[in-house]
Amino acid sequence: MKKLRYLTAAFVSVMLVAVFSLTAFAASLSYSKSESSGGDTTLYWSLEGEEAAEFRYLKGAYDQSAYDSASPVGSGGGAEITVSENGEYTLFALAQDGTRLAAVVPVTTIDDLPPEINLTSIEQEADGTYTVQYTASDGFSVADTRIISGAQGKDAFESATPIGGGVLTDLVPGDYTIYAKDEAGNISSYPFSLQASEASSEWSTESSEYSSTEWSWEYYDSSFQVAYEPMETGTAEISKQDITTGRELPGAKLELVDRDLGETVDSWTSGTSPHYVSGLVPGRWYTLIETTAPHGYEEAESIDFQIRPDGTATRIVMMDEPTENGEGTASISKQDATTGAELPGAELTVEDLSEGTIVDSWTSGTSPHYVYGLVPGRTYRLTEVTAPYGYKMAESIDFTVRTDGTVTKVYMKDAPEGVAPTTAPTNAPASKTKPKTGQLEKYPQTGGLDGRMAGAIIAAVLVGLGLFGLTMRKKK
Repeated sequence: MKKLRYLTAAFVSVMLVAVFSLTAFAASLSYSKSESSGGDTTLYWSLEGEEAAEFRYLKGAYDQSAYDSASPVGSGGGAEITVSENGEYTLFALAQDGTRLAAVVPVTTIDDLPPEINLTSIEQEADGTYTVQYTASDGFSVADTRIISGAQGKDAFESATPIGGGVLTDLVPGDYTIYAKDEAGNISSYPFSLQASEASSEWSTESSEYSSTEWSWEYYDSSFQVAYEPMETGTAEISKQDITTGRELPGAKLELVDRDLGETVDSWTSGTSPHYVSGLVPGRWYTLIETTAPHGYEEAESIDFQIRPDGTATRIVMMDEPTENGEGTASISKQDATTGAELPGAELTVEDLSEGTIVDSWTSGTSPHYVYGLVPGRTYRLTEVTAPYGYKMAESIDFTVRTDGTVTKVYMKDAPEGVAPTTAPTNAPASKTKPKTGQLEKYPQTGGLDGRMAGAIIAAVLVGLGLFGLTMRKKK
C-alpha cells in the first residue's frame, strides 16, 4: 500500500511538472490586417509576451519548415509588411529559445481592377432623345456611377453627374463618358457616342469626332435600333531619363495635360521604370510638363504629342540635363548590425550640408536606396529620423560624393535593443497595442515537438525517474 502511494505521488508529480512546463512556455503569434485606400494590405504580427529573435514572411501557405526560405523583416516586439496581391501569406516568428512559429494569413480584399462598364441597349424616344441602359459590375460593390458630356479622362470623375439604376434618359446626340467607382476606390471610364439619322430604312454611318469607331443604325417603324461600340482609347508610355546616361530618372514631378480641353489628365512622380497613362483619345494632342526636376537637374521643356490612332502605345521620352557638377549618385544601405541584412522600416533623410536643404527622404526597404543628382565632391549627411521598432537609432553619417562618377556607397547599421521597453515606442506596429482593423488573431505553435515542449517532457521524465528511485530505495 505504501509502495502504491509513492507510485501515485510520482505519477501526479510528473503530470504537474509537464502541465506547468507547457503552460509556462506556451507561445502564440498574433497578427492583424489593415487595408489602405490604395488597395494594398498591411500585415502586422508579434509574439505574445516576449520579443522575437527574428520575423520573416513568405507568399503562400507553409508551416514552420519553410522558415529558412522566408524573407527576414527584422526582430523585436513586432513586424509589418505591405502586400499588393491577393492570396495567402505565411508570417513567421523565431522565439528567443529557437522555437519557430507560423501563421497563414489570407488576403482577399485587395482589388486593383476597376469595375467593368457595358452598354446593353440604346433607344431613341419620340421626342428625339435617347434612353441608354448600362451595367457596372465588379468583384466588389460599385459605390458610385456618374456621367459627363464629352470623351474625358478619369480626372473628370469628380465633376461628373452622379447617376444610378442602370438607365440614362433624355440624352441628346453627342459624346458622353460613364464612370464607375468601386468600394476600393478604383475608377473606370466608358466613353461612347450617340449619332443617328432618320434618312431611310437603309444603313448609314457616321464617325465620332475623336473616335475611329463607326456607328450604324437602321430605321424601322418610328424606332431606332443603334449598333454601337465603345470609343477606342490609346495609351502613352512616358519615360523620364538622364540625358547623360539614358537611364530612368526618379524624382521628377510630371503632369499630362489635354491640350484641347486644358485639363490635367494625370500627374505623378517618376520612378525607376516608365509610367503608363491609359484612356487617352486617339488623334488628340497632349502636353507633358515637368513641374519639378529632381535635385541636381534642370527642368526639361514641355513636350506636345499626339496619341496614335491605331491604339498602340505612344512612347514619349523626356530627358533632364544635370546641372553643373550634378551627376553624382549615392547608394544608401540600411542594415541590421548583427546580421548585415537590409533593415526595412527606418525613416531616413539626406541633407545637403552646403545648402542646408533636404535632398531626399524615404523609408528603408529590403534593398539599398539610390539618391541621384548629387554634386560630386560635395558633402551630405545621412540621418535616421525614426528607427524600426526594436532597434537603436544610429548616429548620422557624413559622406562626400565621389568625383569620378562612380556610385558612392554608404552603409548605416542599427543595433537591436538589448532590453525590451516597458511601453511600446511611438513607431511600434499597431498590432502590439490595438489592431487597426478586425480582431487580433492568435496562432499557437503547431507541428512537431519544439524546444519548449521537448524541455517540458525531459523535465517531467527526470522528476519521475527521481521519484521512482526514491520509492525503490525505501522498498529496500
